[in-house]
Amino acid sequence: MSQSPLSSSKFASPGAPEASPGTPGPSLTAPGTSPNPSMSAQDAPASAQNAAQALQIDNKKSTSTRAKTTIPSRLTWDDQGAMSRLARFLTPPMLLAVIVAVTWPSGAQVAELKENVGPWFLNAIGKDVVLNLIMLLPLGCLVMGGWPKVSPWKWCLGGFTLGALAETIQWLFPALHRRALIDNVFQNGIGACLGVGLALVIMWALQRKSR
Repeated sequence: MSQSPLSSSKFASPGAPEASPGTPGPSLTAPGTSPNPSMSAQDAPASAQNAAQALQIDNKKSTSTRAKTTIPSRLTWDDQGAMSRLARFLTPPMLLAVIVAVTWPSGAQVAELKENVGPWFLNAIGKDVVLNLIMLLPLGCLVMGGWPKVSPWKWCLGGFTLGALAETIQWLFPALHRRALIDNVFQNGIGACLGVGLALVIMWALQRKSR
């Protein structure tokens, strides 16, 4: 049978060299890559090790982020809870009692009350100091427990302000027959701070117990 005139040799591009039987074919290796398979086999363990290290770092970061978002603050208090509602309920009558105490129009009766109520082992001056400290302590405790989202230092500042206001009223109205002393301002303010601190301790203890 005669060979077809449309031979494959005739469709070769002009000027293209003919492949000889012993000549290897064109390389299929991508540019910039090593044609040596042994090099790729050596690089594989290092690449796997780097990937494992990166995965461990990502896991540590995600674990740390979850820990930061799930761990609550040491002291959180529900301002809508029963204890806060009770404290807010008791605050107005306690404030009214303080106003009555600082504006009572008889210094002699107040001094006699302090003498009878104060600690028996103290003299008149010591009893006056102790009762001045105690006067705003319950109020400081109530406002801190009733409005826990307010910063404690603001309630302490409010205690000093209330003490200063009380002494100012006694100074402006001599008919009350009360002594206006700057020492009483500091004693009342310190008592309010003690009440705020007491409320913080109570809230911390109750929260710790509920966990």
